[in-house]
Amino acid sequence: MKLCEYYKEEFKTNYSKLKNKETRNSQIPNILTLSRLLSPIIIIPLVISGNLKIALIFIILFALTDLLDGYIARKYNYVTNLGIEIDPICDKVFLSSLLIPLILVKNQLIIPVIFEALISITGIINKRKHYNTKVNIFGKIKTTFIYILISYSYLSLFTKINRILFNVLFYITISLQFITFISYLKRYINKEENKNYIKEETEVGYRVFKFFLMPLFKLIYNPKIKGEENIPKTGPIVICCNHKHVYDQLLAIMGTKRVVHYMAKKEYFDSKFAWFFRITGCISVDRQVKHNGSLEKAITILKHNGAVGIFPEGTRNKTDAILLPLKMGAVKMAAETDAYIVPIGLSGDYVKRSKNLNAVIGKPFKVNKDDLEKENEILAKKIISLMEESKTIRKK
Repeated sequence: MKLCEYYKEEFKTNYSKLKNKETRNSQIPNILTLSRLLSPIIIIPLVISGNLKIALIFIILFALTDLLDGYIARKYNYVTNLGIEIDPICDKVFLSSLLIPLILVKNQLIIPVIFEALISITGIINKRKHYNTKVNIFGKIKTTFIYILISYSYLSLFTKINRILFNVLFYITISLQFITFISYLKRYINKEENKNYIKEETEVGYRVFKFFLMPLFKLIYNPKIKGEENIPKTGPIVICCNHKHVYDQLLAIMGTKRVVHYMAKKEYFDSKFAWFFRITGCISVDRQVKHNGSLEKAITILKHNGAVGIFPEGTRNKTDAILLPLKMGAVKMAAETDAYIVPIGLSGDYVKRSKNLNAVIGKPFKVNKDDLEKENEILAKKIISLMEESKTIRKK
């Protein structure tokens, strides 16, 4: 999926949540963020026409949206993919609306405007190419200095300022901008992979909780795993297994040292344990919305040689059927990213010191992109076969 299509789908998803009374509040941070897109059509005309006091009021209001959107999103767990993506874009728009009218007063400020444009363009290109877009220390310091320079420049509209101090701020700012631009350009030239697709704290969080929870899980439920060697140690993989219990993913996680990003229903991310699912790298799936960005997020992980876990039945099987009809998500992801599918069959009960809680990990396979319906049927047959095998491994 192209970048524009991705944003389009994200906007559709969040707009549907805005129309829903139950999820409307979750869009408050996004509304605050998007409001900064209005800053150019309000601030620039006001400054140019000399209505500086009114312009200052709006500048303060837009600046407050920048402070509040992140605070509200984190405090009430309203963080969305859309918010993460558009926040830096809206910040750039707001920054431009402050700088552009100042050019009429101080012509040399066109230089930082040009540098910001170059940095933004290079950043967008890197993002589209899946290269590293992480802001480095120079970029963070640069942002601080450019806002100090802007504030000092606006102060000059009201009172006389120290010209030497202004020049010092100006040259430090453009120097930092130049360094930031060069670092972005080098990433493009060197085709530096975007290592930031998984947050560092996510991988650390996953491994920390696995270290503490896995021994406890093994001690209580006494699971038996067969076929761990079938999970590839590198490269993109989609782990697929049947689903009857909330702990099923732990059986798959036990079989590999890799970080597995499990796709989990959105309701978990709306609960008081949302922090746990985020820090362990789970992907939120809204089953009420067809396009909610979860598939795109999983594909991004796979394109960076990561591991994604999915229950292709789509929900827990509470029926007498051996396996519910499989959704197409797993084979679609595997086809688009050339990832291996690793089928797993689970059986048994989650009781203390269980004697029948087993999992068999099958051999990985790649799908035929020309007939995904057939590949989905093959996946279902493999899982059922592994489920049957899992019932016998303690008897051998």
